[in-house]
Amino acid sequence: MMDKLETLLQKAASDASLRNSFYHLLLEENLFVPVNTDIPDGAVRFQKDGEADYTWAVANIGGQPTVPSFTSQDNVEDFFTKVTGWEGRFIAINGKALLQQLSGSEFLALEINPTSQYGVSLPQTMIRELVGL
Repeated sequence: MMDKLETLLQKAASDASLRNSFYHLLLEENLFVPVNTDIPDGAVRFQKDGEADYTWAVANIGGQPTVPSFTSQDNVEDFFTKVTGWEGRFIAINGKALLQQLSGSEFLALEINPTSQYGVSLPQTMIRELVGL
């Protein structure tokens, strides 16, 4: 079952007039993001109440270091079983909080639903623009 963020993402893929609505909803809803908890010395650590410190899992998507994210828990679990072949750890994080954390990077992009035909890529310029909304 699709949630409202995923539903709007699919509609916005074919109707450009819905893209701003999607971006605003993205700031309000949770995304599911794979994370690493084995943190090397000197790495930037992030914290979430009640969770172990973490770093973002980063994939090379189209030659760009990218943080994969998903609109539902089902989607992130499918990613682990069908794409990576391993069990992973993920967190649910508010879209605005995620974008604020990523906006401090000079190079990380964000990919929402990278294994879906309705995925969307957000380069750093767009991430910083959305944080300003």
